Amino acid sequence: MNIFLTIDDAPSKHMKKKVDFLSARKIPAVFFCRGEFMPRHEEFVIEAIQKGFLIGNHSFTHHYFSEIPLEQCFDEILKTEKLIEACYEKANSQRPSKAFRFPFGDRGGKEKGLNVERDKVQKLQNFLKELGFEPLDFNPKTPDKFIDALWDWDTEDYKENLIKNPDEYQKKLEEFWEKSKDKTHVLLHHDFDHTHHLFEITMNFLFEKRVQFLPIKAKKT
Repeated sequence: MNIFLTIDDAPSKHMKKKVDFLSARKIPAVFFCRGEFMPRHEEFVIEAIQKGFLIGNHSFTHHYFSEIPLEQCFDEILKTEKLIEACYEKANSQRPSKAFRFPFGDRGGKEKGLNVERDKVQKLQNFLKELGFEPLDFNPKTPDKFIDALWDWDTEDYKENLIKNPDEYQKKLEEFWEKSKDKTHVLLHHDFDHTHHLFEITMNFLFEKRVQFLPIKAKKT
């Protein structure tokens, strides 16, 4: 199986551990950062950039975009952009591409078929395009019409019952593996302060399954 490794809600106090672990094994990943967390651990983001990891935008405060006004959505993106750009500048590195993931994968509409919601979704996609964001090359996982990056393997490492019960978490990974019929998956993990132990379990599981970790880059258009 092939895996695109994506890690949301960085940076945490454990981000450096993840960066060092992945870098030592030459495993590519994209860290989608929340702006509100970045000032706390900016040095970890800078180090990740210097070691070749892509830093993506995951909004500032992680609201459901369908539940906040359009202008606030724009502000969430822009505030985090400023912080990411500053980190690339401090790392003395050119940003290879601009990637975005909506909080909860919520593109701004609730799929009710209302024109106002469809308009909001399109306006957000247009805004991302105007800012220079590009879709990541997760083909065939990413439809051409969307710029943001989704996933199709949610490890659910954020769920309290799995955080407290690593054996149950391991079982859930096994269940997904056994049911999967695809050769490639975009795996979603998280970089929270209290869930790093599940990252280690996930990586050991993937090593045992001998997956191939795919490079993460912008999609050619």
